[in-house]
Amino acid sequence: MKRLLLSSVLILAVLWLSLNSLRHAASAPLNQDQPRNKEASNPPTPTPPKPSHPKYPHPTESNQQSAYDKRGTQDQPLIIKSLETPESAQERAYKRAERDEESTNDRWVLIWTAVSALATSTTAVIAGITAGIAIFSLRAIRDQVEANRVAAKAAQDAADATTKTVKAMQDTAERQLRAYLFVGVEKCPNLSAPAAPEFRIFIKNAGQTPAHDVFHWTNMGILPFPLREEPPGPDPSSPMIKTVIAPGADFVAEHKGPPILTAKAIAAIQDGSQYRLYAWGQVLYRDIFGINRTTKFRFMHGGPDISPGTMHYCEEGNDAD
Repeated sequence: MKRLLLSSVLILAVLWLSLNSLRHAASAPLNQDQPRNKEASNPPTPTPPKPSHPKYPHPTESNQQSAYDKRGTQDQPLIIKSLETPESAQERAYKRAERDEESTNDRWVLIWTAVSALATSTTAVIAGITAGIAIFSLRAIRDQVEANRVAAKAAQDAADATTKTVKAMQDTAERQLRAYLFVGVEKCPNLSAPAAPEFRIFIKNAGQTPAHDVFHWTNMGILPFPLREEPPGPDPSSPMIKTVIAPGADFVAEHKGPPILTAKAIAAIQDGSQYRLYAWGQVLYRDIFGINRTTKFRFMHGGPDISPGTMHYCEEGNDAD
């Protein structure tokens, strides 16, 4: 903006100088013509010629001068002085008219030159103002574009923050309201006499919303201790029964193992150094948000570190999502 004001001041100064030049140019020829007009109005008065009487030389005098008069020779050449004929009134009027015409022509040339200079200066002023307005407009557009970019970035950041906030709220709501199923042992196998082992598990919903389409499978067997590989999966022939577990409710399931515990097997389980009795399985369900969930469990019995009549959670094989 400062540059635009400075340019306008300079342009106005040039315009003022051009107008002064125009004024002086228009007045100068008139001042120069005044002496000429004064001379033309007061021409010199011609002096009447005096009557001349021819003087005839004396015969003796003429003979004496011819002996030593050298005028008209190479040593003393003759000088002829031309006398101008006085101008007539008509000639003076004609010359005065020519001077007036030349003065008028010069005046118009100066006027047109000044007008051209003024037009050029005006064009330069208009061009300068137009350029200044264009520069100012471009800067304003650039500033507006930058402001729009900053505003768009701020809006995008706000939208991202809102999205993150909403996602965090959704995650918090899911964590607080979803169903959580975990498995515990309610009855342990009886190892006092050879028989098929029996145990009872419960599935409890510790969440605030129901668990839908609840299905579980369980296996039991004597496996090496410690386990070197994952135990086998569910029996394909087992029935698939689904149920719903309300918040805070339990689902109890009783299982009877297929292997028959002999006295030798019971002794090996109680020793626990090489073999132990394991029970494992999974619980599959769908929470209120439509997400499928899985709970894995694994228990073992046997060895001197486990009390009789109890089953402990294994170090691995217990997980939930």
